[in-house]
Amino acid sequence: MMLEIHPTNAMCVYRCQMCIWCGGQKQTTSIADFYGAERLLTTDQWCGILEEVKGLGTHQIIFSGGGETLFSQAKVKPVLDKANSIGLETMIYTNGRTLYDADPALLDSILSSTWLRVSLHAATPEIYSRLINRPLGANDLGSVLDGIRKIVSLNKQRRGKLKVGIGIVLQELNYAEVAKIAKLCSDLEVDFLDVRVDCIGVTKKLSEYQYEQMLEGLRELRTSVEAGQSGFSASFADDLLIAMDQWKGMELTQPKRCLIPVVRPAIDPFGIVGACDSIGEPYTRSKSPREYVLGQMSNGCSFVDIMRSAAGKELGIRCKFCMPGQISLNALLEKLVDDFRIGIEPTSQPFCFDAS
Repeated sequence: MMLEIHPTNAMCVYRCQMCIWCGGQKQTTSIADFYGAERLLTTDQWCGILEEVKGLGTHQIIFSGGGETLFSQAKVKPVLDKANSIGLETMIYTNGRTLYDADPALLDSILSSTWLRVSLHAATPEIYSRLINRPLGANDLGSVLDGIRKIVSLNKQRRGKLKVGIGIVLQELNYAEVAKIAKLCSDLEVDFLDVRVDCIGVTKKLSEYQYEQMLEGLRELRTSVEAGQSGFSASFADDLLIAMDQWKGMELTQPKRCLIPVVRPAIDPFGIVGACDSIGEPYTRSKSPREYVLGQMSNGCSFVDIMRSAAGKELGIRCKFCMPGQISLNALLEKLVDDFRIGIEPTSQPFCFDAS
């Protein structure tokens, strides 16, 4: 259904506390140097992968991870153009630091895309600097905000289709920033806000008081959005929705199989194919069972070959970094597969499926 790719040179100027690419650590050696820069997939290889996945019937490509998505502009632009030109929906995750000064040609490619989400984890410069492990004097937050304003303005001028939004991962440093981020979303005139918490424990855990304060802020945000007072839509991670609605007595049946690889696998900058976006990151991959690494394309295997092999294996739910959304999706997929085995077609289910 969708594929996450990391067509970067595995570099980023940030060292974010919640980043599962580097595990929140300040690294003196880049990931590219650690793995070997000569193993990075080339632009031509990435474009070839897109042709393969288009033939598989994939609809969406997520440009993310592997460092900052837009840091290697000369590399990502032709890959983005290729995806757009063959009719794939393109979704871009970025920290937004390079947006304002981006090459106009890259901005054109972004404006031709479907969806752009800027990770903006704080509205206060001091907190933002601490989160990304950068000096306050670098004016990173100001640069990111200028970049968002620029892309929103250009999109309006061209009456473009691009949806622009903000993503925030709430944690110990920024749990009280919800209202300020919401105001920023309104002021910047973005289309959406995605909210989740650090659910894999890379950052310091919230105290019970902080957690309750965060939930109260999120409830106020949701009330405002549902009343049409905000001008943007908001989505919340599954675990946040359960906590906000206080479903303490709800019994959840845990799925037994991981079916995410056939829905949203990920390819890192070196051609390593992971079962999901979490396994696409070195920090979580190194602490997860090896079977969640499906293969490596630089070893001569094609993406189709790797996915065909993966489809014939049954993965259990053993990875401790499984995201709440993936747990929910696995439960849904498991039911669909079990129903299919007794003759109930997916198109007969009460969900939105393409009849073709």
